[in-house]
Amino acid sequence: MQVKEINEACEALKGEGKKPGSVKPERLTRAGAREKEAQELAGGGDEDDGPAEDEAPDPLQFMSEVDVVKKFPEGLYTNLSSSKWKDRKTALDDLAAVLTPLQKIQDAPPEFGELCKALAGRMTDANIMCVIAACQCLEGLAKGLGTPFARYREVVVTPMLERLKERKQNVQDAIGNALDAVFSTVCQS
Repeated sequence: MQVKEINEACEALKGEGKKPGSVKPERLTRAGAREKEAQELAGGGDEDDGPAEDEAPDPLQFMSEVDVVKKFPEGLYTNLSSSKWKDRKTALDDLAAVLTPLQKIQDAPPEFGELCKALAGRMTDANIMCVIAACQCLEGLAKGLGTPFARYREVVVTPMLERLKERKQNVQDAIGNALDAVFSTVCQS
């Protein structure tokens, strides 16, 4: 239900002609207000009404694509479904090392679809370390793939939102980072 609402909100913004980055916040956070005040005191004025011309381009657009499917750990899916949490954690850590967010990942729909289903299944894991590692893997995959990751959002968002009920802050932070990465891929087009 929430995924549907997010998709409808993105489509409504696109219909109004508002693209990602074109919507300005109505209020500033406390940190933002302090920054703006510091800029005004330093003589910077109120110059961030338009997009910055000196804004750095996305470094991923200059990188060549990497085929990470070949680098997947051996027995990945067997270990992800193991009854031993240490096997699951080791498999997720090895996968997280392959899916570093500082690379442009070559799209491979069948493999990534299966991988996303397996990682979404880890959101219900009893061991929170496995949940955190799975979120890190999803974050790296979403950031590395970019817009093509949007096709997997329905598989991964719902289990992550359900797991947000977790009281541990480190789990909430990991899920939040993964959700941010997924959301950035959905509203980029």
